[in-house]
Parts: sequence; structure tokens; C-alpha cells
Amino acid sequence: MDKWLDGEIPDEKYHVKKDDLDSRLAEIIMQLSEMEEPEPEEELPSEEILAKQLEEIKEELDGYKEFSVNGIAKGELVEKFVTRIVPMESGTVMWFLNFGGNAPDADSFCEGDYFMVDNFVITYDEANKFRHNFGSYIRENQWTDIPVEVYILS
Repeated sequence: MDKWLDGEIPDEKYHVKKDDLDSRLAEIIMQLSEMEEPEPEEELPSEEILAKQLEEIKEELDGYKEFSVNGIAKGELVEKFVTRIVPMESGTVMWFLNFGGNAPDADSFCEGDYFMVDNFVITYDEANKFRHNFGSYIRENQWTDIPVEVYILS
């Protein structure tokens, strides 16, 4: 542009070159606008939101401490909060819990709506104690520890 203003480049040559550069710039802008924007990383709930959700869960569970008072059977408690239990081929079991009160129907279940809050392993000793409470037993050589991942609805 400076050379054109100084008269070193004729008007025709300048305008041809300018038009060429303008069309190339328009093509590049169009190509950039057509490119997909990368999906933003999924935002995890903030500490404040998690604290509030955990407090709501605690309040809900406090209401079920005395099953006989509220007239709720233990099986109903599981039905109320457990959305889905998924055994994986790897041996891991995924528990999907919903403490919000609005249970999603089976057709609208989506793992992406849940986030993992804990994981643990059910060992032989724990399983044996549980079985012993019901008058049965389990042989140690029959047992394989079970990794469990716990997810709650966000």
C-alpha cells in the first residue's frame, strides 16, 4: 500500500493485487467459520454445588433412619435411590444413584448425566460378614473382590 501511495505501483496493479488478497482473505474466513469448534471440556460441579447436594442427600437419608416410623421398608429405600446397577465385564459394578426425588424413567437414562463420587472394593471379609448376618457363608476360594464405582445424578 505504501508503494502505491508513493506512486511506485500503478493503480491497476494495486487494485488487482488488493482484490486478489481480499478474495483470499474471504476464503480463509469462510473456511475458519466452517471448522468445528472443539467441544469444551465437561465442567465438573463446583465445591459449593457438591456441598449443597451432599447436604440435601444427608437430609433425605436422615428421614429414613427409623424405617418403622416412616413406614418404609428397606427394599423401598433401595428402589427410591438406586437408578441402575451395571455389572461390567471387567468385574467392576457401577451404582447409579438419584437423591433428587425425580427418578428418570428407564428410557431416558444417560450415564453422562451422572458423575462419580466414590469407589471402593467389596472384599471377602465384608462379603462373609454380610452373608453371616443372614445365616449363610461363602468360601474364600469362591470369592473375587468386587470393585464398585458410585455415581450420582448431577
